Amino acid sequence: TPVQNVEAGDLLINEFVASGSTQMNEFGTDEDWFEIYNPGTDTIFLSAFQWFFSDDLTNLTKYTLPIDTFIAPNSHLMVWCDNLDQVATQIHTSFGLSGTGEDIAITYQNTDGILVTIDSYTYTNAPSGKSLGREMDGAANWVEFDVPTPNAPNQQTIINPPLVIDSAV
Repeated sequence: TPVQNVEAGDLLINEFVASGSTQMNEFGTDEDWFEIYNPGTDTIFLSAFQWFFSDDLTNLTKYTLPIDTFIAPNSHLMVWCDNLDQVATQIHTSFGLSGTGEDIAITYQNTDGILVTIDSYTYTNAPSGKSLGREMDGAANWVEFDVPTPNAPNQQTIINPPLVIDSAV
């Protein structure tokens, strides 16, 4: 049974690109995006009109999720920040992300009508063409990724691994 009453930390902002994205959305354009990760052992149900995404902590309900969706345990959900304000086969918010910095927030309206911030992240100066994300899915430490990993586990790409010499003869 999917979890319907969600608390802070049950879902996490896991990775995002706010400048120079090379990931293509379903319309064939490269746009800003962020990824939500479910670190738990239960499927999380995101019910329509109770979930909100924003790029402004003073306006947490900037984009209202208009459809029901689920995030399975240890899974990701990609959200396009491309000002399209629609859902086709992907979620497209009514805002973009600024390369010079701002906020990303996920908010949920609980059964008592109270807005609960599930996760938020404030950044400055996003690197062009690279992503910022948790060192590993769900980890506390944030790092810069040379190669973004949308809808996939966060991992560092080692371009030039160190030379290892086996001295055993």
